[in-house]
Order: sequence, then structure tokens, then C-alpha cells
Amino acid sequence: FGSSSFFFSKLEVSMADDIAEAPEIPDDEEMRQVACTILVLDCPPGFHFGLDYLFWTVGPRFSGVRGIPPGPHFFYYAQGQAGSMGAEYAERLGRFVHLDPAEVIVLRYNEDTEQLSFLEPGEAGRLADGVRRHEFDKQLGPYPMEKHKDWVELT
Repeated sequence: FGSSSFFFSKLEVSMADDIAEAPEIPDDEEMRQVACTILVLDCPPGFHFGLDYLFWTVGPRFSGVRGIPPGPHFFYYAQGQAGSMGAEYAERLGRFVHLDPAEVIVLRYNEDTEQLSFLEPGEAGRLADGVRRHEFDKQLGPYPMEKHKDWVELT
């Protein structure tokens, strides 16, 4: 992944008494059964990829993030210093997704548009099966579980 740094500062939120507490983080065995993955293919080194509170400058082996708890998440990205826009960093693009238990989302970097795109269902399904067979494990970074509670409180 390269070095990580915070993208969002923590928001101080006062919660009313009637708002339910954040759901429990599953134990390790349960988490293995429901953990989600965002598979990101063909990103150039120096690309910036973020998920929830954190973002990374990726290296040549980066193919996404694994061990993501189900629920709402925000992924975002930008071309790094090598971007065609001439600036030190290009515009950040992103979107919210709601991940169902054990869901795999598959994205591919398009060199011409410098954007991530969802794949067609057939190809995405084949690659998701590869994720479930652990074929991408060495290229997937772990989700930072220590930040999950903060993210759940925000969302």
C-alpha cells in the first residue's frame, strides 16, 4: 500500500440518547465469513485510493482492500503526481457503496479517462470467484479495523 495518512479529520458528534449504538464488530471467525472486498485492477503506481477514513498511495502490486465489514462505505481515488492534468494531484472522485455480507466489488482503472469503472457482470463474477478462492490475497491490503467504529458512528 505504501504510507497511509488521514484524509478526513475526526468529526465530533454528540449522539442523542435514542440513537442506537454502533453495531458490534464481529469476532475473527465471523468476520472471515462476512468480510467484503473491493478489487481494484490495473492501477498505476502512485495512484491514490481511499476507503472511509484512510487513503493510500498505491504500489505496483496493489489490487484492492479485503476484510471490509459489511455496510455503507465510501471509496475515492485520484491520479497521483503522474496524472495528465498537470497538477500535483488530480481531482478526487468517489462514491458511496453499501456492501452486503461477503460481497466483492470489482473495479478497473481506465488509463484513457484516469477513472475507475465497474466491470460487466460476467467478468466481475469470474474475478469475484477468484477473490473467494484467495487468488488475489497477496495483492489485497487489509481494511483498517481500528477505524471502523469511527466510520460507523459517522455513517
